[in-house]
Amino acid sequence: EEEEEEEFGVVDITAAAMLLGGVTFVMMLFQLVNVDDDDIRRYAWKVISDTVSIFMAVLFFQGNNEMLELAAEQIGLREVTTVFIHFFHCLLYVLVLLIFIGWNSGVWEKDGSALDVETWVVADAMLVKYGEGVPEDKVRAVIRNDHESRKSVYTDEYGLEVAVVKKHVEYETRKRRNACWATLIAHMAGFASIGAGGSMQQSEFFNRGPVVCFIPVLVTLLVLIAFFQLSALYREKLRQEAVSFGRKGRRAKMVHEAVGEAENDILSLAASFLTVQVIRFAITGQLPNAEGLEEPVKFDLTLWHVSVLAGVGFGFCIACMLIARGRSMMAGGAQGQGHGNKEEEEEEGVSVRILEVLMSTVAMCFAWCALICVRWAWELHPFLGIKVLSIIGRIMLALILSLLTFLVVYVLDSIHDRLRASEADTKTSEHAISAIIGAVSVLVGFSWEHSFDGAVTAVADLNQEYPQCTKFVLGICVFGFLLRPWRRYILMRSLQLESLKTEREKSVNKMVKDQQESTHRTEASTSSLLQKE
Repeated sequence: EEEEEEEFGVVDITAAAMLLGGVTFVMMLFQLVNVDDDDIRRYAWKVISDTVSIFMAVLFFQGNNEMLELAAEQIGLREVTTVFIHFFHCLLYVLVLLIFIGWNSGVWEKDGSALDVETWVVADAMLVKYGEGVPEDKVRAVIRNDHESRKSVYTDEYGLEVAVVKKHVEYETRKRRNACWATLIAHMAGFASIGAGGSMQQSEFFNRGPVVCFIPVLVTLLVLIAFFQLSALYREKLRQEAVSFGRKGRRAKMVHEAVGEAENDILSLAASFLTVQVIRFAITGQLPNAEGLEEPVKFDLTLWHVSVLAGVGFGFCIACMLIARGRSMMAGGAQGQGHGNKEEEEEEGVSVRILEVLMSTVAMCFAWCALICVRWAWELHPFLGIKVLSIIGRIMLALILSLLTFLVVYVLDSIHDRLRASEADTKTSEHAISAIIGAVSVLVGFSWEHSFDGAVTAVADLNQEYPQCTKFVLGICVFGFLLRPWRRYILMRSLQLESLKTEREKSVNKMVKDQQESTHRTEASTSSLLQKE
C-alpha cells in the first residue's frame, strides 16, 4: 500500500515559516554587524543595543505596573489616587537612577585615587580575556623600562605575543557601568512616565477632546522637569563638595553626564508618545488606551487616517532636520566666538540640551507615527489574511520594521558618506542621523516588546487564577536572562565602536591642526625671507 502523504496543519506551517524567517533574520544581523563599513557597524550595534534595552525595560516596567494596578483595583482606589501612584512610580525610577549612578561612580567614596591608576590590559578583541589586566612583569615595555609607551605586547601562557594597551581601567569600567544602568533605568523611567501621563489622559476629565487631552502631556513634562531640576542641584552640590576637598570632581562629572543623558531620554520618550496619542485622538476621534491600542475600535479606519498620520510623521522628520541644523549652527558659533565666562557656558549648555531634547522628541514622534501607520495599513489590508494583533502578526510586524530600520540606517549612512566626500558640513547630518537612529530603535524595541507581551499574555492566560502574577514572573525571568549578555557583549561592543569613532575624530582634528600650524609656520618663514631680501 502506498503511504499516505503527511498533511501539515496551520501550526506546522506557522512553525516552519518562523523557523525559516528566524534563521534568515539572525544571519542578516550577523551580516550587518560585520559589514565592511565602520559607520553602519556602529549604527547596527546601537540599534540592536537600544532595541534590547527598550525590550527589557518595557517588559520589567509592565510587569511591575500590572501588579501595581492589580493592587489598586483590589484596594478600590479612586481614579485620582491611581494617577498619583503612577507618578510616584515614575519618580521612583528617577530617584533610583540618581542613587545607583552616584553609588557606581563613587561620589560618596572618600578615596578617588583608584581612577588615576593605569593598568596594562589585553587589546586583542578576538581573545576571551579582552580588556582584562595582565602581569606587568611580562609586558615588553615594562621589561625595557619604557615608561612612556602606551601600547606594547606581552607573552601569554601559550608563548604567543598578545597586544596590550595601558588604560585607566577603574575609570572606564565605572563609565561603562554607568552607560549600562543609565540607559536601562532611563527607559524604565521613560515608560513609567508614559504610564503616568497616559493614566491621566484616560481619566474622564481629560479624555473629552484632543485639546484637553494635551494638558496631561504638559503636566507630565513639568513634573519631570521639576524633579530633574532638584537632581541638577544635588549634582552641582556633589561637584562643589569634590572641589572643596581638593579633588578633580571626575566622579561628580560622571554622574552629571550619565544622569543628564538619561533625563533627556526620559523627557523625549514621554513627550513623544503622549503627543502622538493626542494626534491620533484628533485624527480618529478615539483616544487609544495606555498601551497605544484602539480596543475596541470605535471608528471606521480608512486610507485617509493612514495618509494624515503619515503626513504628520513626515513633518516631524523635517522638523528633526531643521532642529539638527540649528544645533550645528549654535555649536559652530560657540566654537568661533568662544566663551566669555562660566555663566555664558552654562547658558550655552542649557540651550544645546533643550535643542537635543527637542530634536530627539520630534524624531521619536516620527517613529511612533511610522509604527502606527504600518499597523493601520496592515489592519486595512491584512497580510496573508493575518490579523496584526495576533501573535504571528505582531512577530511579522516586528520583523518587517526591523528590516526597514536597517534599510533606513543604510540609506542615512550613504547620504552622510556623500556629504563627507563633497567636503560639506556633516555636523547637521550627524546630529539628525543620531536622533533618527535612536528614535527607530525605540520603534523596533517597542514592536518586539509588543510581540513578546502578546506571547507572555497568551502563556499567562493558562493560569486563569493568577494571570497577572504569571506575567510578572515570566517578565522578570526573561529580564534576568537577557541582562547579562546585553550588558557584557551587545552594549559593550556598541560603546567600543562609539569610542573608536571619537578617537578617530580626535586624531583627524589633531592632524588638521598640525597641518594648519605647519602651513602657517612655512608661510611665516617664507614671508620673513622675502622681507630680508
